[in-house]
Amino acid sequence: MKSVAFCYSRPGKQTPKPRFGGWTQGSRSRVLGGMFIGGRGPVGSFFHPLCGLTVSQERYTCPSLTLHPREPVFLAQTNGNYLALFSAVWPYRMSRRRRYEGHKVEGYSVGCECSPDGDLLVTGSADGRVLLYSFRTASRARTLQGHAQACVGTTFHPVLPSVLATCSWEGDIKIWH
Repeated sequence: MKSVAFCYSRPGKQTPKPRFGGWTQGSRSRVLGGMFIGGRGPVGSFFHPLCGLTVSQERYTCPSLTLHPREPVFLAQTNGNYLALFSAVWPYRMSRRRRYEGHKVEGYSVGCECSPDGDLLVTGSADGRVLLYSFRTASRARTLQGHAQACVGTTFHPVLPSVLATCSWEGDIKIWH
């Protein structure tokens, strides 16, 4: 999945600036965006920018999104210290049963990502930990003490699914195998 830049504009309104954009798998028209910055500060909602629909008015701002590689869903990292699961198909409903909790965001733009096979979900934490969750059960599979400061970036290797890279607020990069 490639990240694509896009702009959403309405007549007479200031153009919000997207933090994330991407095409959902198997679609030529669906683009997801997260945490748009408008004239009055961050708005914690997701938009379908091609038609201007508000997908979810989430209670907290959402600094990052990730698409699942196999299922029509996406995950939103929230500043409420949890990951929320949403359907990537209209009407974009949030799952009330599956929620990934146990990490801290504390205002950092903490990233999250699914493994290439879709079985694991990885996210950083403001306390430096790296947390891996089972995608199906939302239970914590493993916790790694990764960094002295906030772990803000996590990504799986695209070819070697057992290799994980993380980065911290202070600029450290660690490779896990």
